[in-house]
Amino acid sequence: MNGYKNVFIRIAVILPILFLLLLSGCAGGNYSSSGENDFPAPDDEQGWSKHFPHEQYISAWGISNQSARQAENDAKAMVAAAVRSSIESELISVMESETWNSGSTDYQKLESRTKISAHFDHAELIRPVPATAHHHHNEFKVLAVLSRREAARELLIPYETEAADFRLLATRLDSLQNDYPRFTTTWNKLKIQHEKMLAPAAEVRAVSGMQPAQISRDESQWKIASASRMNLLSKVEVVVELAPNEELNNEELAGKVHTALASMGLHTSSGGCRPDAVLLKLNPELQWHQVLGRVAQLDLVGEVGPCNSPTPWNSFQISDRQMRGEGRNPLGDLMERLKPDFLAEQFTEIMQYYLPF
Repeated sequence: MNGYKNVFIRIAVILPILFLLLLSGCAGGNYSSSGENDFPAPDDEQGWSKHFPHEQYISAWGISNQSARQAENDAKAMVAAAVRSSIESELISVMESETWNSGSTDYQKLESRTKISAHFDHAELIRPVPATAHHHHNEFKVLAVLSRREAARELLIPYETEAADFRLLATRLDSLQNDYPRFTTTWNKLKIQHEKMLAPAAEVRAVSGMQPAQISRDESQWKIASASRMNLLSKVEVVVELAPNEELNNEELAGKVHTALASMGLHTSSGGCRPDAVLLKLNPELQWHQVLGRVAQLDLVGEVGPCNSPTPWNSFQISDRQMRGEGRNPLGDLMERLKPDFLAEQFTEIMQYYLPF
């Protein structure tokens, strides 16, 4: 009997304490940990700015002369617009940096890949602050806020999805230094995966105002991978075998080929095929046509592959209007039109699956 009595006494003591704790918890509200009395006045915009500091929140006031609901919608729209503007600015900065660092001038291509149409698909995270709602001079006003930390946590989810494949590919790269085609295939996939990560990473930075640790680590890994690629390219030697053509200036044509390959960052030679070198065989074929005078058309038929191997990587034929000569001196006109930068474009397209340009 005494046992039951002691239980009832304990319950009688604990229940009032729990009730008081529950009341104090309810008084805290959704936005203040120290009680509703700490809130600024509804129209104290400076006070609310301190309550929701810019370092932690993106905020905006909504205004309407129609209703409180419209003011709330306006506030949410203003926050969303501020987020989109920040993301767009960050993406532009990313594209300029990527274009500069890669030496690429194809800004529009990078723009499409990084989805410059800035977006923010988490409107549910933008919340009105009920304690700021007030009606003054025929206007309804309310504040809406977005927690940077909460938004960044959501935006990291799509980033991590893309980063998982990137990290797996990056760990494979160094082990493939002696296998040019497999290294190149992995590098091309890695580059595409990195481009997919640019937009979500920019969104995280724009919203959070900081660079999360995992994004910093991935950027460091990208720099290591890029250095590995440059190291491989610095070792590649392309041995050029140019079959002679009695009608052409073979020395001038060979000079253009070597200049084109050098502009691609490749070392070249004209003989001495060692095992780890790349062999580029070229056979210039000249055709004559009668079109309001004599026209000389040059085709370059060739193969590219590892030296001392009976099986090439690729067989090809280069034929283009830029390899055509007309006028009084068709052959001179042909060699004038045949520019090293044109040949570099052709060789890059031919070898892009075997060497990591």
